[in-house]
Amino acid sequence: MQLDAPTPTDNTITKVLGRDENNNIVEREVSTIGGTTAAAPIDNRLVAFDGTAGALVAAPIENTGTLLRQTQSTAFEIATGTTAERPLATTAGRLRWNETNNNLEVSDGTNYVDISTESIGEMYIASTETLTFSGGSVAPQKPVCTAGILSNCTYSSGRITYTGTDTENFKITVSSSFSFAENTTEISGYVAVNGTEQTKIGFTRTIGTSGSLGSAALTGILSLSTNDYVEVFFYPSSHTGDDDLIIENLNLNVVKI
Repeated sequence: MQLDAPTPTDNTITKVLGRDENNNIVEREVSTIGGTTAAAPIDNRLVAFDGTAGALVAAPIENTGTLLRQTQSTAFEIATGTTAERPLATTAGRLRWNETNNNLEVSDGTNYVDISTESIGEMYIASTETLTFSGGSVAPQKPVCTAGILSNCTYSSGRITYTGTDTENFKITVSSSFSFAENTTEISGYVAVNGTEQTKIGFTRTIGTSGSLGSAALTGILSLSTNDYVEVFFYPSSHTGDDDLIIENLNLNVVKI
């Protein structure tokens, strides 16, 4: 069909006529910025203005009717902007590059979700760690560990801190093995966020004989925001005197899902 298309100049938007998917004549826009022109759909094709030839030409993008396909080995350039410049996330599928945190993100209809950056925190005990409970104390204690793999997380003094910019859901897993100095003692443990016990991620295990090795595994899902930190605590239910809880192995993983 014939196009009513005056020659665009730099940094302008030119109106052209075309047909939509229902064969109705509609007005489209062809945007020219710095001598290059953004694609505009006309007759189910994408066109661009060639400043050298002075004409509308086919762009290297094909509309197959169900998807847009790049026909050259180059790249699509998507919208960019800061977190403060985000459009509303009420429409799912909005894709953009976040210049504040250098992440690719997409809206899910409620929030923007980071889809390009892993968030992983790991800490472990490389050798045994001894927690001493003096005078019959049952106050929870946390072990000091070694930092493992960290991405968008930091480790310090037995805690993993999430440093990402958005609130995300994380899968928390803990595996441990330990022994206690007194016979028939219940040993309990739990995951804490910002020092608060998460009751849905805990265990209780009885050590039958002094020095016998017991094990426990924990898993759960928690929501973490920037600078929230995760720790693991242990304590005996009751005992007398000064007794040691010896942790033989421990691994805590905090992984964004």
